[in-house]
Amino acid sequence: MKVAVRYHSDSGNTKKVAEAIARAVGVTAETVSYPVTDADILFIGSAIHAGKLPYEVTSFFDGVGPAKVKKVAVFGTSMSGRSPAPLISDIIRQRGIQMVGESYACPGKYLMFKRGRPNDADLAAAAEFAKKIVEMAGDS
Repeated sequence: MKVAVRYHSDSGNTKKVAEAIARAVGVTAETVSYPVTDADILFIGSAIHAGKLPYEVTSFFDGVGPAKVKKVAVFGTSMSGRSPAPLISDIIRQRGIQMVGESYACPGKYLMFKRGRPNDADLAAAAEFAKKIVEMAGDS
């Protein structure tokens, strides 16, 4: 099974989670500046800024369709711990790509808030999320 991990991270929070996911599934996490050419599962990570996805994430999907990506799993960080999944699911649905499983989200440090997040427990949970998604996708 071909797995890819892409993320956008301004503060480094989402990058930490992306790297934990990538280690768990045996691949390298790359930023959204690296296109995906062939993936059974694409793990895509982002923060939410003022209720929106960063431009880098939305524009990444301009070059993504079902011929390149079969399924997408979403992860993210935000001060509130809210998932970017609802925003990303709208984008991928328009492109005919299926979302697999539930998303993963955890709080991320922002200014003085949520210091120390994502922490070791958050990263371990992200790794378990990734393993579960790969197992789930392999069964379908």
